[in-house]
Amino acid sequence: MSDFANKRWFALSLDEVRHTVEKDNTALYKIIPFDILLQILSDHKIALVNTSMWDDIYENFFLNESFYKDGKEVPYHYMSDKFYGQCWSRKGNSDALWRIYSQDRKGVQIKTSVGKILDSIPDKKDDGGIYLFGKVDYYSQSKIEGDLKSIKALTDDQFAIIMLQSLLVKRNSFSHESEYRLIYMSKKLFGEGTPIKLLPIDHHTFIERICFDPRADDSYVDRCTRLLTQSFGVPRKKINKSNLYAFKPLRFELE
Repeated sequence: MSDFANKRWFALSLDEVRHTVEKDNTALYKIIPFDILLQILSDHKIALVNTSMWDDIYENFFLNESFYKDGKEVPYHYMSDKFYGQCWSRKGNSDALWRIYSQDRKGVQIKTSVGKILDSIPDKKDDGGIYLFGKVDYYSQSKIEGDLKSIKALTDDQFAIIMLQSLLVKRNSFSHESEYRLIYMSKKLFGEGTPIKLLPIDHHTFIERICFDPRADDSYVDRCTRLLTQSFGVPRKKINKSNLYAFKPLRFELE
């Protein structure tokens, strides 16, 4: 039986999904443009993006397979509008992630925790969709394809389960990202009709720290810091600039 069929962290009820990972203080990080941070602070909301917008062409790989019933192809591709995701990383100070997600050197990294993300998931009575939160597993492409080939005939519910599950699987080439993901599946036939889904948050508690790109100009960091503290009430102690490239020379006494 495939790894997909053996997974135990997927579910189709909110109560189960809330506990796919243990609710704890494990730190998670996300690098975003500064204007997106301002939008989060202004709206008190954070976005999940339709997964069809993700850059990696191998994302949504299960949905992009071919499905047949009684010899006729079943068009499941319309379901791509039903899935939304939000990506976080366990890595707090990664050269690779800064260079990928802050190419203009003006990005910021926000820090939160596993527990705070789980707390952001709405109650089922307020949101009828399905949420899944968990750690991304990394496999070789041949391993993923081998597991997919071992899957037999699917019911609609099984299709939904495996589709949700597949969004927590990536190729080994991306293991440097050390990701956790929050996934949402709309129960509406054609999705939410929008490229993003917003979740209300209290940014004062949700965002534990704001860190500027280590390559950012100090004057830019100072201007942005004043804006954050004066206009949005972010405590100065929550804001810093990454020290990834800071160098403090040692002192050596010569004879």
